[in-house]
Amino acid sequence: MEDLRAYTPEEIILSNLSELAGRQSAYREQLQAHLRELADEISPGMRDGAAFLSSLADVGTELDRSMGAEEADAAKARLACALCRLLPHEGTIWQDWFFPGTDEISAAAHNRIAYQRSGYTDDAFGRFSAVLRDARATYPHTFRAVCDEVAVGTCEYRILPLESSGEGRLHAFASLIDAYSLKIAATCPVSAGDRRVTTYGLLRRSLAILRPNEKLPRLLEIRCDTTERSPEGILCGARICGLSLLRADWSLGTARLTFAPGGDVGAFLLFLSLTCPRFEITGFFRHLE
Repeated sequence: MEDLRAYTPEEIILSNLSELAGRQSAYREQLQAHLRELADEISPGMRDGAAFLSSLADVGTELDRSMGAEEADAAKARLACALCRLLPHEGTIWQDWFFPGTDEISAAAHNRIAYQRSGYTDDAFGRFSAVLRDARATYPHTFRAVCDEVAVGTCEYRILPLESSGEGRLHAFASLIDAYSLKIAATCPVSAGDRRVTTYGLLRRSLAILRPNEKLPRLLEIRCDTTERSPEGILCGARICGLSLLRADWSLGTARLTFAPGGDVGAFLLFLSLTCPRFEITGFFRHLE
């Protein structure tokens, strides 16, 4: 047996830490291997997208039972990344699952934009119409009437202010957007003078993606219940999937999170299906500078 008296206490502690680090590295490798095996086992269910996404909640619950919350969140994110590598249609099938594009728009409403007219909203309309072919405008006299135009299918889009550099998120408009279940299709900044900027949103009833240029980056905004999963767990999954948080708004057990373009969006949405399946995508959109 080795005589430990030949070592200082510091040397013994450092040696123990090194051994523990080696064990943790081996454990992580084993865990990753098992997660890849689990992805292989459950991937055949991808043939039925709705059923597959529903089943992920049960898988997530089992992971929660088998390990601590922080470790479970990381495991779910790595499982989601492994699942993404097995997705059919060259890995793009998740777009059909999360962005079904089932909102039928009449020819008369197509690319028609409702907004309450002002110099600022006219500027926003000019920015948005540059990415919509043959955009046309209609001018209701109240913000609620603007939303009604889209709700009844008279217009495909509406323009509303989302936030200002002075006040942050404009909660009165956020409440209106939530009441009508509107989705963000694009945003743009409009100068309001005195170095103030208001961000306007182009909103519609569904998450159908705007017309090409597919090379333009897109931001992702989600809303989720923080009573069923901590914000730290959600952000841990986002980091593992390569997403960076731009802003977060909290209210009454709900988080609205906006992520910068980039990362593996498909993997992150699968992670959310494992972690907090009642999440809602409130925008997948371009920001037009």
